[in-house]
Amino acid sequence: VSGKGYFMGEYIGLEATIKDSKRFASEPGNWAYFSFGHEYPLADVADAFPAAACNACPEASAATDFVFTQYYPVLRAARATTGKTMSKDSEAFKETASAMASKMNSAWEATADTPSVQSAVPTDTAALFRFLKEGGYKNLPAKESGAHASRGPHAKFGWPVRVFLDAKMDGSLKAGNASHPVGASIVKEMYNEKGDRLMGWAVMVKTGSDSEGGKGWFWYETTNTRDATDVVASGNGVPGCFGCHSVGSDFVLTSFPLQ
Repeated sequence: VSGKGYFMGEYIGLEATIKDSKRFASEPGNWAYFSFGHEYPLADVADAFPAAACNACPEASAATDFVFTQYYPVLRAARATTGKTMSKDSEAFKETASAMASKMNSAWEATADTPSVQSAVPTDTAALFRFLKEGGYKNLPAKESGAHASRGPHAKFGWPVRVFLDAKMDGSLKAGNASHPVGASIVKEMYNEKGDRLMGWAVMVKTGSDSEGGKGWFWYETTNTRDATDVVASGNGVPGCFGCHSVGSDFVLTSFPLQ
């Protein structure tokens, strides 16, 4: 009745996560992720996804051993059978909340050094903020004609964004390259819900010929257009960034050609 409820529809496919310390000894948390297709008939067999494509999000944000128990009452109930309750006043809940907060914070920390590269967009945090605030990115050669509803998590789902590409990224996307060149850059403007106020920017710059599972990219995001120190992420190999972008073409999710 409220218009904001969710319910299950028809089956459209099958995915599975499996924890096995012997079969997946080298995977984070010993978890592997599989898809048997999103239409019937389903595949009889499936290979595990690369760890970088699936493990980063649950590793950073799931409350319990790569599992999103905070969102599924049935999983919390099952966990409670081990003798730990999950009431909000319980020590187990407090420990889980604390651990989850710690994971969330670490998800936005750089895991690799940022090398010096020739790029139209700076990768030094202070220089980058000046570049963004002064509007230097607006002179990049390729840009979307206007803001549009976001399809990703930047700012909030559905809030307007606008993308700008440097010449290297524009040329690489035009060529349909599977791997983008060093220095290729993207800047995304993020707006408020009404689209009448700039809220911040998200930036990615390729810093290595090998993407190294996201460590070969510089990632940056801020939702503050006035304070250079109020940064969500800045550096190479930020799990909260490359975890989502890993499904893109060499970590790029931007729709091309630009509209």
